[in-house]
Amino acid sequence: MPYRDLQTSDLIKFQLDPEGILDSIERTLRGQIFDDIRQDWIVPKGGVALMNEKGVTTLMNVVIRPRVNKNVYLTNLSEPEIKKIMYKTMLNIVEKLFVSRKEYEIEKDNLDVILHLIEDNLLFALNRSLDEGERNFLKTTESVKEIRTVGGAQPPKRSLFNRPKLGGG
Repeated sequence: MPYRDLQTSDLIKFQLDPEGILDSIERTLRGQIFDDIRQDWIVPKGGVALMNEKGVTTLMNVVIRPRVNKNVYLTNLSEPEIKKIMYKTMLNIVEKLFVSRKEYEIEKDNLDVILHLIEDNLLFALNRSLDEGERNFLKTTESVKEIRTVGGAQPPKRSLFNRPKLGGG
């Protein structure tokens, strides 16, 4: 596979892979930050998780992961559909957080932070599917890749007897 194709392939994988976003949300809920010196995630001195491990696991597996993924990105949703999904999902999240606040060890002051973190990232994920947004990006990327591959190809040099020269030169 040519280097150019590898770069495009990596770009598409990076574009569609939600793991970086999901990891960031999960670590924020755990109260972790990335320490550049240690090159690792840590809970800073005096830092506190926004909820306990059970809350993080439940939110990530039941609410966030099913809605922040490649299938969502590659769907074709209209603005009213996105609003409907957001409304239903946020209603469920608010209910779940308030009912389970003590079980998940969530401080009242952190409820707003948690809700906005989830709401913003969910909306960003759903908006990627607005009017085939992500699909159109991929189609454009494929078209550019094809143009570069086809348009950039040089015909082989020919010898005196109209045969391609060995070694291309």
